[in-house]
Amino acid sequence: MPQENLVYREDYNFKKDGRLEIIKSVIDFTTKEVKGYQSRQTGTFGFQSDSIIFRNMKHYWSGGFDPKRLDELTYSGTTLRMAYKPVYSGDRAQVTLLFNCPPFASCIPYPKLTRVK
Repeated sequence: MPQENLVYREDYNFKKDGRLEIIKSVIDFTTKEVKGYQSRQTGTFGFQSDSIIFRNMKHYWSGGFDPKRLDELTYSGTTLRMAYKPVYSGDRAQVTLLFNCPPFASCIPYPKLTRVK
C-alpha cells in the first residue's frame, strides 16, 4: 500500500463509566476509507486535582506503518499511570493535554482534542 496517500487519525473515546480507548486509524487520503489501524490503547481515566489521570493503559501496536485489523494488533505493554493537565479553548470545544516532558527527552507534541458529539 503506497504510504504517501495515507493519513493517520487518533481518536480518544472517554466513556461515562471511566473507561478510555485511544485508536490510531490509517485512512486513505483520497477516498477517506479506513484502511486499518496502527495502534490501540485501552484503560481508565479519572480526575485528580487539576489533572486528568490515565491508568492501566494497555498498548497494542501494528509493528510498523502498515495498517492492520484491530484483532491483529500485538500487545506491547502497559502504562500504569500518566497525568495530563487539560488546557481548554475559550468555547471548551478543544482541549490540549499537557504532560511533563523530562529535560533532554524527545517527547511527542501535546495531544489537542476536539469534542465530537
